[in-house]
Amino acid sequence: LETHLKKNNLEHILFEYDYNKNTLKPDEILYGSHTDVWWKCSVCGHEFPTQARYRLKHPQCPNCQKRGTSFPLPAAIRN
Repeated sequence: LETHLKKNNLEHILFEYDYNKNTLKPDEILYGSHTDVWWKCSVCGHEFPTQARYRLKHPQCPNCQKRGTSFPLPAAIRN
């Protein structure tokens, strides 16, 4: 996961990886994994689990997305 994010300029997602709640480190998870991973939103502080593969396709916090407070990513990063 960590290597894939760095290679694809998605390092900002690593800043939201919750090291306290996850037992695995980002470099121990495959980027297409179905493994549930805990994240902590850097905007609102919401903590949420989601599969690593889903998080890469939907990088916004679900709480911010509902409220419309999360900043959308540029189109070049969303793919």
